[in-house]
Amino acid sequence: MSRTVDEKVHQKKRQHILKAARQILLKKGYSNTSMLDVASAAGISRGGLYLYFSSVEEIMQTILIEKDQHRFDPIRAAIIDKQDFLQVLDQYLTIQKQRLLNISKSLLMSGYEYYAFEKSASSQEFLTKSLADTRRTVLGLLMLGVDQEKMHDQQIEDLADYCILTIEGLSLFCYLHQADEKYINRQLALLKKR
Repeated sequence: MSRTVDEKVHQKKRQHILKAARQILLKKGYSNTSMLDVASAAGISRGGLYLYFSSVEEIMQTILIEKDQHRFDPIRAAIIDKQDFLQVLDQYLTIQKQRLLNISKSLLMSGYEYYAFEKSASSQEFLTKSLADTRRTVLGLLMLGVDQEKMHDQQIEDLADYCILTIEGLSLFCYLHQADEKYINRQLALLKKR
């Protein structure tokens, strides 16, 4: 019984730390955030923080994993269930649209800093895995369209890369220029047409 309670307390504290870290990363960016910053924001000692995370890099990876892991769960489930391709595509684009509309509240720039400045083997492995997961989801979506004969199986891997690059470019543009919903709708409609 006490082990279950301890685990719940541990998970609650961990989520509290991650929430505080998101706020600091949003404000200061990845390269300017220290473990002391996170500890102060979470209201715990630096030693207490190290009971949960060993570095800002580990915190950033955890945030990125949790964010990406759950965002596209409905899309992956719809692909497995072989739901209607056009509906799943619309659902995917709606998720992207919501992310783009709220991009100024995202950790986009902290994520880019992380990928640009961390050169450790673990960070490169993390980036490779993250890109592979994204690509697998987009390829799965496009293959659903091929299987349902709503798309042609011509250069499907290139098209998946094109989709990923377009959305990343649009993310950066929206972050820097605060694009409005009308602009985002036009760009996503062009991507859907492609």
